[in-house]
Amino acid sequence: MLAPPAHGNRIPRYTHNTVFCGNAFSTVEVVEKHRLIAKFLDRGAQDEFRRQLIHRYQIRFVLLEPPGLQAGWLREVFRNGAAVIYRPE
Repeated sequence: MLAPPAHGNRIPRYTHNTVFCGNAFSTVEVVEKHRLIAKFLDRGAQDEFRRQLIHRYQIRFVLLEPPGLQAGWLREVFRNGAAVIYRPE
């Protein structure tokens, strides 16, 4: 799962799933991965970059804070007041 750094460390604890970038002590290349997440979340980022990142790291879900991303290739699978989870298609 790809999630903003503030949430990446919580996901494994509650879901028993792995994340693209958790905390600095458990993530290989954490600085680079934080850079990639920031670029992914940047409103000006190209969808091609986002798709390549998801494909390269075999990311199955993307967790974002509302309102999230507007992309036809991301299917919303969950939403509440705090988060939106997408599955890449």
